[in-house]
Amino acid sequence: MSKTTENEFQNSDNEISEQLRKYLFLFVQNKYIIITLLLVGFITTYFYAKNLKNVYEAKVSIRVDKPQGNVLEQIAIPEFGGSQNYISNQMALIKSYVVRDIATQRLLDSLKKETSLSTYRSLVKVNSKKDTVAISDVGLRELLSSIVTITTPKGIDLLEISVKSTQFKEAQLIAISVANAYLEYNLDISRAQLTSIRKLLEEEKNKKFDELSLAEGKLEDYERRTGIINIEENIKNLISNSSQLEALKNSTDIEIKVAESNLSQITSEVKKIDPNLTGFINSKLNEPYFNRLLSEIADIEVKKNVALSTITNPKVAQEIEKEADNKITALKKDYDTQVDILKTGVTGLTPEVKADLTKQSLAAQLELKGLQNKQAAISRISKGYEAQFSQLPAAVIEYAKLERNKEASEKLYTTLEGKYQEALINERSRLGNASIIDPGTDNYGPIGPNRPRLIFIGTMVGLFIGLAFSIGKDKLDRTIKTPEDLESKGVSVLCWIPNIEGIDTENTVGSEFVVGEKNKSNISEAFKALRTRIQFSKLEDKPLKSILITSSIPSEGKTTVSVNLAGSFALTGKKTLILDCDLRKPRVHSLFSLERYPGLSDYLFSNCSLEEITRKTDLEGLHVISAGTIPPNPSEILGSVQMKKFMKKLEEIYDIIIVDSPPFLSVTDAEILYNMTDGAILVSQSYKTIKQAFFTTYQRLTSVNKHNLLGVVLNNFKFKSSYGYYYNYYYYYYHNEKNSKSDLKS
Repeated sequence: MSKTTENEFQNSDNEISEQLRKYLFLFVQNKYIIITLLLVGFITTYFYAKNLKNVYEAKVSIRVDKPQGNVLEQIAIPEFGGSQNYISNQMALIKSYVVRDIATQRLLDSLKKETSLSTYRSLVKVNSKKDTVAISDVGLRELLSSIVTITTPKGIDLLEISVKSTQFKEAQLIAISVANAYLEYNLDISRAQLTSIRKLLEEEKNKKFDELSLAEGKLEDYERRTGIINIEENIKNLISNSSQLEALKNSTDIEIKVAESNLSQITSEVKKIDPNLTGFINSKLNEPYFNRLLSEIADIEVKKNVALSTITNPKVAQEIEKEADNKITALKKDYDTQVDILKTGVTGLTPEVKADLTKQSLAAQLELKGLQNKQAAISRISKGYEAQFSQLPAAVIEYAKLERNKEASEKLYTTLEGKYQEALINERSRLGNASIIDPGTDNYGPIGPNRPRLIFIGTMVGLFIGLAFSIGKDKLDRTIKTPEDLESKGVSVLCWIPNIEGIDTENTVGSEFVVGEKNKSNISEAFKALRTRIQFSKLEDKPLKSILITSSIPSEGKTTVSVNLAGSFALTGKKTLILDCDLRKPRVHSLFSLERYPGLSDYLFSNCSLEEITRKTDLEGLHVISAGTIPPNPSEILGSVQMKKFMKKLEEIYDIIIVDSPPFLSVTDAEILYNMTDGAILVSQSYKTIKQAFFTTYQRLTSVNKHNLLGVVLNNFKFKSSYGYYYNYYYYYYHNEKNSKSDLKS
């Protein structure tokens, strides 16, 4: 890795660390707000969660068996969607308007029997007279659609109806009412289907009974007229096979009627959502290979049934059936493959909302096509037997036809009678294909609310709001906050002064003159670091004799900086003077508990001498000249010739002169004094000085005399622990520099 790349990574890491430190400092500064909002979030959610009612869940389990079809024998058709698809349909059925309406009536009937409705708070409402009354059927149906949840365990033909409520008894009543409503509707549908099949079978059975009676009468009459009663065995077999085909044909005709009726209903529903879908499915079903497989399967099925009708030897019959079944199995493998391809091609191109109905339509058409192929196979095989009949003697032909018709009618009637009795029994005893296996009577206690989770979320929300508030406040804040705010703009920061209040918890500073009172404090060391930095700022020029202390706006701490900086110089043995040139709002005299009169203005008006206005302080080597009488024209006085002469006279007497001036942007006083002194320091206060005001002042100072501006002091900076290393840096760096300089002089 190249050095350039390493440097880039290093710079990136430094930027990330700087950002993290910045945010940490920001959060520390706003810790009380953050903690307050966190506590508000905690307390609010605590009482909210405490007052929440417990939630109970009742769950009723229903087993659902997929219907096995009608009582008529049909060619096996592959399942589309499987059992799970059927279960999904039943889930939708439970949520339907019909089932909800039945459940509503059940619930209303149950509520009428209750003497007290206080347990059923979701099902009742309070009227103006404070009496509890059941809600309307419309409202109850809407309520069921929102509070009833239907789920199904994966891989199990099971439906779970769950209801949540503040009262378990209420939840259990609703769940069992919905379950019973579904069973009732399921039973009605099941019986309606069986009734339709039973009526169809009854109608066809009565027709075949009449046909059988007629065929038997014709045969008896022909036997009396011709005397033919016994015929050869081969002719008997021919007649038996033909009658079996005729019975199969008639039975298939009835199955086709049922299939066409079912397909007609499904097609009607399909056309409502997509008129072109039926034609699309038909085009897919007309594949030649697919139709050939259906035809071959039907041929083998019909031939097997005909062959088994005349064989009395069980062993032979078993062999014939086995051989036919093996052939059918082999063909059905290809058939199932084609069905899967067909199913994918049809359902894959339809939206999900149409998929289920599409599968039903495809299955119904496959069923009908299978029956139609069976019918075509019967017709093809019947032609062979008709040819054999045509070769018989005329008298025998007539007898054979009558015997065949009689046997065919008899076989079909027997089949229909059996199916009819089965349908009749099923209709009368049908209990539906669903049953309740768990009534949901077990109460396992409340399932909610999760109070610890709610309290945690509320607390985290409070914390998040606090952090967001801190960041938002910082983004909207246009004040100078940290030394980086200045250094990032190319401003030279001489030093930053810690916040006076609370900087030393054990020895609270009570005065602004920290250097004189708490010489060993951190604040005092900060001013000493500032003094050292100033001393090294102009080594190449003449020594600094006069230093102007100013600020952009009022109350930024320039007077505090002035007196403490002067005190730090006095501690080094320099004869130091603090000159209060703020002739508008002077404060220097008050910090030392001195009289303001006479002062600077009084001297300039020649009302007193230098000795009269110069006052000593408790700190050896530190003198003060107060502002004196406030004049009506401070700017003219400070810019006068007398003031200039006075400054030169003071420079001859003192080693260092600290000039405290008014704010730079407020009046022109500071700008006048700026050109009169050897150097200037611009004071700004953390979280108070507006950036625009500061940089306006900074630009004006540097544009007049760039080299006269020594630098900037950031006052009242609450560095805390995140900025502690800065102080150590300033202190030790400048302390070592001072010692080094002393060594050089010695």
